[in-house]
Amino acid sequence: MDLRFHGEIVDFYHKYRHGYPSAVIEVLTEVFGLNARDIAVDLGCGSGQSALPLAGRVRAVVGVGPEPDRLMRARRAAAELGLANVSWMAGADTTCRRWARCSATGRSAR
Repeated sequence: MDLRFHGEIVDFYHKYRHGYPSAVIEVLTEVFGLNARDIAVDLGCGSGQSALPLAGRVRAVVGVGPEPDRLMRARRAAAELGLANVSWMAGADTTCRRWARCSATGRSAR
């Protein structure tokens, strides 16, 4: 049995998965001191429920998730909202250590 999110399931997920209330986004922004100079990373971004509202508060957002179809849906949602400061990449929490090591050395995380 395939338990991944793909195909029309992703569209249903995006349509019916409620986003976070603006108060939650506000608290995140305040607690982490985010501003228009910052880049935020949304690890486990789904179809963009937190990445998209954060995009209006920071310089850029990178949404990271393991499901290609959800990333494509998130990319489409960003375009529908006219957001040009959001990037999407395939990955998971298991690759974070590699990213940190690469950012310290200036090398690619591939």
